[in-house]
Amino acid sequence: MGYPAPPSAAAAAAPAASAYPYPAPPPHAMAYYYGNPNPSYPAYPNPNPNYNPGVYTQPSRNALCLRRLVMIAIVFLLAMGAATFITWLVLRPRLPAFSVSSASVSSFNVSTSTSVSLDLSLTFTVQNPNHKLSVTYSDISTDISYRRETLADTNLSPFYQQKENTTQFSAHLVAVGQYVSGDVTKGIQSERGKDNGGVHFQVRIFSWAVFNSGGWRTRRHVMRVYCDDVIIGISGSNNSTATSGKLLGAPKQCTKESLHNILTMTIKNCGNHGECERRRYYKRLCAFFLGLIILILFIILIVWLALRPTKPRFYIQDATVRELNVSSSADMISTIIQVTIATRNPNNRIGIYYDRIDVYATYKYQQVTIPAQLPPVYQGHNDIDIWSPYLMGAEVPIAPYLGNSILQDCQSGFIMIHVKIDGRIRWKVGSWISGHYHLFVTCPAFLVTQGNTQSFRFQQMASCSVEV
Repeated sequence: MGYPAPPSAAAAAAPAASAYPYPAPPPHAMAYYYGNPNPSYPAYPNPNPNYNPGVYTQPSRNALCLRRLVMIAIVFLLAMGAATFITWLVLRPRLPAFSVSSASVSSFNVSTSTSVSLDLSLTFTVQNPNHKLSVTYSDISTDISYRRETLADTNLSPFYQQKENTTQFSAHLVAVGQYVSGDVTKGIQSERGKDNGGVHFQVRIFSWAVFNSGGWRTRRHVMRVYCDDVIIGISGSNNSTATSGKLLGAPKQCTKESLHNILTMTIKNCGNHGECERRRYYKRLCAFFLGLIILILFIILIVWLALRPTKPRFYIQDATVRELNVSSSADMISTIIQVTIATRNPNNRIGIYYDRIDVYATYKYQQVTIPAQLPPVYQGHNDIDIWSPYLMGAEVPIAPYLGNSILQDCQSGFIMIHVKIDGRIRWKVGSWISGHYHLFVTCPAFLVTQGNTQSFRFQQMASCSVEV
């Protein structure tokens, strides 16, 4: 049942007596032709004669999944960056300003060449310049050193500072027989011997800090404050015990961590402050690699925005059924269909290499023709190509229920066939050529009978779904 077999060569010589108003199609073979059959046009043999027309493997979705993951990662990073930037714009965070406002020496003595004793009180002034952020300080410690050798240290009580508030706190530093190097004692004695007896000390403050704004708060951050060249005038001779001393000059302004640490720096456990320095190095290393990744993703985004890559577009313009025969047992089908497919490259800056193109027909997800392989082709910017291959299948095994369904569609006067393209493509931008991508195209072809005849005609041009 179905359509009659193609006319013989003798019948093809007299097309008026043939069942078709055009020359007979080529015999069953693993070949394809462009345009109408032409005996002088060479046939291209199928390079895969072992292909099983009854089995088809769906294209891999790994590349599509990877691209989606990359896009999600880019969107996530951009969203995090945008959220951080908006938070910064709204809160305008600034680090508090520290200064040493006064110093009072009760006792100071260099007893030997390697021993120092002192009793010193320091007063610090801290100003919170933020309009929308308050600060909570905890685990505060401070120390005083000379030429980077610590002389004394102490811990201070935690405190809370309101927005735009100025707070003062004191630290009492005591050292008895503190061991130091000979260079430290010589340096201190040398500076005490000058006119004003001013000795240049270094003062440091370490603290956990939490920034608050309403119900929002940051994690705990380590805040480091460095007060260099704090000049304290110490009375008395070099080897005598001083009983008085004070800060010389104006209050000494201190330096602190960079501003970005308010929003980005988080250290969970510090131990001692030497450990903090090591972790700070690791954080900078991680921040470098994170910034490098963000930069690469940003470059990818800029390239994507500049090129705006778009998938090629496919349209099925015509489909002509030359033969459609179903066996009496409805488990085999022989088919000859000529289709005309147009493809357009919509990109303005990207060319496309079609390295492999296989075209075949399916009926209700069952492949009914062998793949017709088209020759490789390059498609330039905004180019349009038209392909007209023959899709043929001789006695292709199908499920019996599909054979009966085809016969019912023939009797009803319409049939839906899907033309599919399976291929490999590459993108070309300037002199750069990408790796291979999988191309999968599905084109619906709706065919109806022509009057009372048993031949089908293509109903209308339709666009195809494209996956890359």
